[in-house]
Amino acid sequence: MAKRRKKIIKTPENSGKSDQAIFVGVKFDARPHSNFCGGKFIDRIYGTYQGVRLVQADGTQYTDGISTKQRRQKRLDGTTFMQTLYVTKDKRWFDNSGMPMPKPEAVEDEVQQEDIKNG
Repeated sequence: MAKRRKKIIKTPENSGKSDQAIFVGVKFDARPHSNFCGGKFIDRIYGTYQGVRLVQADGTQYTDGISTKQRRQKRLDGTTFMQTLYVTKDKRWFDNSGMPMPKPEAVEDEVQQEDIKNG
Protein backbone atom coordinates (compact mmCIF):
# COMPACT_ATOMS: atom_id res chain seq x y z
CA MET A 1 0.00 0.00 0.00
CA ALA A 2 1.31 3.43 -0.97
CA LYS A 3 2.09 5.94 1.68
CA ARG A 4 0.00 9.14 1.59
CA ARG A 5 1.75 12.40 1.24
CA LYS A 6 0.83 15.20 3.58
CA LYS A 7 -0.54 18.27 1.88
CA ILE A 8 0.65 21.55 3.27
CA ILE A 9 -2.28 23.92 3.53
CA LYS A 10 -1.42 27.57 3.37
CA THR A 11 -3.28 29.78 5.80
CA PRO A 12 -5.10 32.64 4.17
CA GLU A 13 -3.61 36.07 4.61
CA ASN A 14 -6.67 37.33 6.51
CA SER A 15 -6.69 34.55 9.12
CA GLY A 16 -6.80 35.78 12.68
CA LYS A 17 -8.55 39.02 11.75
CA SER A 18 -12.04 39.93 12.80
CA ASP A 19 -14.88 40.11 10.28
CA GLN A 20 -14.78 43.89 10.44
CA ALA A 21 -11.10 43.91 9.51
CA ILE A 22 -11.68 41.49 6.61
CA PHE A 23 -14.49 43.54 5.07
CA VAL A 24 -12.99 47.01 5.50
CA GLY A 25 -13.71 48.99 2.37
CA VAL A 26 -16.17 46.40 0.99
CA LYS A 27 -19.61 47.91 0.40
CA PHE A 28 -22.63 45.64 0.73
CA ASP A 29 -26.21 46.33 -0.26
CA ALA A 30 -28.08 47.31 2.92
CA ARG A 31 -31.27 45.65 1.74
CA PRO A 32 -31.87 42.01 2.72
CA HIS A 33 -32.36 39.68 -0.21
CA SER A 34 -35.63 38.45 1.33
CA ASN A 35 -37.04 41.94 0.63
CA PHE A 36 -36.66 41.25 -3.11
CA CYS A 37 -40.06 40.00 -4.25
CA GLY A 38 -41.64 40.04 -7.69
CA GLY A 39 -38.65 41.70 -9.35
CA LYS A 40 -38.44 44.67 -6.97
CA PHE A 41 -37.56 45.46 -3.37
CA ILE A 42 -40.49 45.75 -0.92
CA ASP A 43 -41.02 46.87 2.66
CA ARG A 44 -40.94 43.98 5.14
CA ILE A 45 -41.24 43.47 8.89
CA TYR A 46 -38.81 41.26 10.79
CA GLY A 47 -39.41 40.14 14.37
CA THR A 48 -37.00 39.17 17.11
CA TYR A 49 -37.29 38.61 20.83
CA GLN A 50 -36.53 42.33 21.26
CA GLY A 51 -39.42 43.52 19.10
CA VAL A 52 -40.05 44.09 15.44
CA ARG A 53 -38.33 46.24 12.83
CA LEU A 54 -39.46 47.38 9.43
CA VAL A 55 -36.84 47.36 6.68
CA GLN A 56 -38.07 49.63 3.91
CA ALA A 57 -37.57 49.13 0.19
CA ASP A 58 -34.56 51.48 0.12
CA GLY A 59 -32.85 49.56 2.95
CA THR A 60 -33.49 52.06 5.75
CA GLN A 61 -35.20 51.13 8.99
CA TYR A 62 -38.57 52.64 9.86
CA THR A 63 -38.22 54.68 13.06
CA ASP A 64 -41.83 55.54 13.94
CA GLY A 65 -44.12 53.25 15.90
CA ILE A 66 -45.47 49.88 14.83
CA SER A 67 -48.54 48.47 16.54
CA THR A 68 -50.34 45.14 16.39
CA LYS A 69 -53.98 44.33 15.77
CA GLN A 70 -55.77 41.02 15.45
CA ARG A 71 -58.47 39.64 13.21
CA ARG A 72 -60.35 36.38 13.10
CA GLN A 73 -59.57 34.17 10.11
CA LYS A 74 -61.26 30.96 8.92
CA ARG A 75 -59.36 27.81 7.99
CA LEU A 76 -60.49 25.54 5.18
CA ASP A 77 -61.99 23.08 7.70
CA GLY A 78 -64.21 25.83 9.15
CA THR A 79 -62.34 26.45 12.41
CA THR A 80 -61.16 29.95 13.22
CA PHE A 81 -57.96 31.45 14.55
CA MET A 82 -56.68 34.90 15.45
CA GLN A 83 -54.17 36.41 13.02
CA THR A 84 -51.75 39.10 14.18
CA LEU A 85 -51.42 42.11 11.89
CA TYR A 86 -48.92 44.95 12.07
CA VAL A 87 -49.74 48.56 11.21
CA THR A 88 -47.33 51.48 11.06
CA LYS A 89 -48.15 55.05 12.07
CA ASP A 90 -48.35 56.01 8.40
CA LYS A 91 -51.01 53.28 7.89
CA ARG A 92 -49.04 50.58 6.07
CA TRP A 93 -50.35 47.07 6.88
CA PHE A 94 -48.35 43.83 7.19
CA ASP A 95 -49.51 40.27 7.85
CA ASN A 96 -48.11 37.91 10.47
CA SER A 97 -45.30 36.82 8.12
CA GLY A 98 -44.12 40.42 7.73
CA MET A 99 -45.27 40.82 4.13
CA PRO A 100 -47.17 43.95 3.02
CA MET A 101 -50.91 43.64 2.55
CA PRO A 102 -53.87 45.89 1.73
CA LYS A 103 -55.82 47.33 4.63
CA PRO A 104 -58.21 44.65 5.92
CA GLU A 105 -61.93 45.32 5.88
CA ALA A 106 -62.62 44.13 9.41
CA VAL A 107 -60.28 44.24 12.37
CA GLU A 108 -61.76 43.41 15.75
CA ASP A 109 -61.98 46.49 17.94
CA GLU A 110 -62.30 44.66 21.24
CA VAL A 111 -58.83 43.18 20.90
CA GLN A 112 -56.36 45.36 22.72
CA GLN A 113 -53.96 47.30 20.51
CA GLU A 114 -50.34 46.96 21.55
CA ASP A 115 -47.49 49.31 20.66
CA ILE A 116 -44.24 47.52 19.86
CA LYS A 117 -40.81 48.97 20.39
CA ASN A 118 -38.70 49.06 17.24
CA GLY A 119 -35.65 46.82 17.68
